[in-house]
Amino acid sequence: MDRTLASALLGALALAAVTSSAHAYPTRDGKPVEFLIITSDLLAPSFAPLADWKTQTGVPAIVRPLSAVIADHPVAFDDAERVRLEIRDAWAAGAKWVLLGGDASVVPKRLARSSFFGGNDIPTDLYFQCLDGDWDANGNHIYGEAAFAVPSDNADLVPEVWLGRAPVSTLVDAARFVQKTIQVQRTPAGDYEHRSLECAEVLFPDNWNPGDPDPSFDGSDIVEPLLPYFDPHSTLAVTRLYERFTNPALRPGALAETRAAVLAQMNAGVNQALVIGVGNSSDVRTEVLGQLYGCGADGSRGAVDHDAPVGQRIRLPQTRQRDDPAVANCGGFLEAHAGRLLRQGALLADADILRVRAASDSEDVVPDLELGDGCAHCLDVSGQL
Repeated sequence: MDRTLASALLGALALAAVTSSAHAYPTRDGKPVEFLIITSDLLAPSFAPLADWKTQTGVPAIVRPLSAVIADHPVAFDDAERVRLEIRDAWAAGAKWVLLGGDASVVPKRLARSSFFGGNDIPTDLYFQCLDGDWDANGNHIYGEAAFAVPSDNADLVPEVWLGRAPVSTLVDAARFVQKTIQVQRTPAGDYEHRSLECAEVLFPDNWNPGDPDPSFDGSDIVEPLLPYFDPHSTLAVTRLYERFTNPALRPGALAETRAAVLAQMNAGVNQALVIGVGNSSDVRTEVLGQLYGCGADGSRGAVDHDAPVGQRIRLPQTRQRDDPAVANCGGFLEAHAGRLLRQGALLADADILRVRAASDSEDVVPDLELGDGCAHCLDVSGQL
């Protein structure tokens, strides 16, 4: 080997070793951290009992205040990127679960670009759990731009860690969240752990009504391929609520998705809920979340606050809905990755921390629907897991 090249390689290895040593990730009682909690300096003491509880149950856990996260990652565009870098460091050191301890006013959010219907920026915690790839590959600080966009990013959409967000902002709410989480793990209710709820509406066209021609994309087409993965769990009761529940191609047993039906199922308690919908202001999903969590007129008290939805349901030309490449491909993408989580036993075995396990030994980051005195209503998908 050329002496110059060898010298350069040795120098690079030495630099890597020094860097790794200087930024060695914290441990808990000498063991690698498996459960990471990131929150504000103010709320950190409130989350400490949860970290202690997890450690006592065999899952080493620590609380990292934002001041430490910011200090350890000085080279970043903003604090949201610093949080992602912290999580990536923890994952590289062995972490499996992450809890963001606070709403967007406490732990930063990331807005990602959606190309649907002319483009919009939407909040997503997938940014913090999908750690491969580059959500800002083109460096314009517009995150998650799709591959067919110009310019585009290289966002990873397959999670490396299980992540949830505690929708709290005060000491009282944080203490309540921790108390309920520990309580439900110590003394589980014993009923909801065996119930699963799948809700799906027609996605495109969004103005579909019974009696219309077959839709171009029905949310039930995402749920039905998952049912065989539930079948081996004989004690699991799966309830399916579909807008197009009379479709003869469905497995028998689907029921009508109505506001009353969804509310009744959620209020009864379920271990895992999958709600597939486009989220327009008149859809079941939006109405149900408002009812469950008592949204204020200004949309406040959520994990991410937004103005309350106004106006009529958006109706777009059929050609626009059918021809959009993102619409055409999203069904297969969702089926593939939802199936991946269910097929890979190693992932499913760890999912109990974030309430997606279909078994009786589940643990909960979000123990029930009353957390934070009803302030969980605006969580995105990753936060509701």
